[in-house]
Amino acid sequence: MMSFILLALLISPIEPGTLDDLLSQDAPSSARQAVAPGTRVTVTNRNGSVTITGVDAAEVSASARSERGSQVVPVEVQRTSTGGILISPEGTSRGPVALDVRLPKTALLGVVEVPKGDVRITGVDGDTRVVSGSGDVQVGLAGRVTINAGSGSVVVDGAAGAVFVESGSGDLNIRNVAGDVVFRSGSGNVSVQHATGAVEGTAASGTVGVRDVGSTVHVTSISGDVSVERAKGHVQAETASGNVRVTDPGGDVEARTASGDAWMRGTIQPGGRYRLKSMSGNATLELCGRVSGFTATLSSFSGDIQTDFELSVDRPNLVTRRLVGRYGDGGAQIELEAFSGSAQLLACPATGQ
Repeated sequence: MMSFILLALLISPIEPGTLDDLLSQDAPSSARQAVAPGTRVTVTNRNGSVTITGVDAAEVSASARSERGSQVVPVEVQRTSTGGILISPEGTSRGPVALDVRLPKTALLGVVEVPKGDVRITGVDGDTRVVSGSGDVQVGLAGRVTINAGSGSVVVDGAAGAVFVESGSGDLNIRNVAGDVVFRSGSGNVSVQHATGAVEGTAASGTVGVRDVGSTVHVTSISGDVSVERAKGHVQAETASGNVRVTDPGGDVEARTASGDAWMRGTIQPGGRYRLKSMSGNATLELCGRVSGFTATLSSFSGDIQTDFELSVDRPNLVTRRLVGRYGDGGAQIELEAFSGSAQLLACPATGQ
């Protein structure tokens, strides 16, 4: 084989990268290592993408190829000082390398470190931690998930434990989580759907949307709209610049915005507390279904005060433009405050009062 290669070099010009391709044709296509239960597997690729797949096997296998062609790249599988396994491709200084790893579904996956490249992980039952510099990250069917991403989109679809995501820039899409969700986003839109636990997070720039959550929600955006739909627990949603919308909450609600509308639609619970505040925009609460009663405080400095309900007014104050009234048993507490805009307590159009 080597004689043929040398002869070919003598009689034909060489394109860049051709020699490396020819010399690597006899390289092993993959590296394998038996994995005992409880062994922690760490994966690193300094330049290129990583794909990790959980399989029904008792060993780890890894292969790598150049992302610029079909060149096979050797893979190192080393034992660490703590008894774990470290997997990384060789020769990444020549260009980006795509690393493919298959490991037992029940393996303990350590840190997956990828400074430059995409990451895709699926079918790993244990905890997953990803450190990504630049590139998209996608995790599915995992245990507890921790992701630290510099730039690039992040998708988590299916986690059997809590999810924590910290991202500098890029959209976050987190769904189907059996546990809590915590996020920190610098720039990008955030979507969280179908989480059994609590959701807590902040976004510096971008919209935040949360839907179908089994516990409390506390989310903040510095610049962007915030929406929360069908959260079973207490909702606290706020933004400095944008609208806040809360739909069908199952617990108390606090919605605040400095510039935009604060809006809620849904049923209220006996003894529940609902506070909507806007500095520059409307504060609107639309009550649906049967309303047993509430005590409402409505105030606006330079806008209208409007209600569809016949209130027993306790303390009208025309000077401060504040109205306090009672409806029914007066059990729930409602506070609508709009500095530059209207305070509106309305009945849902479809159900009436």
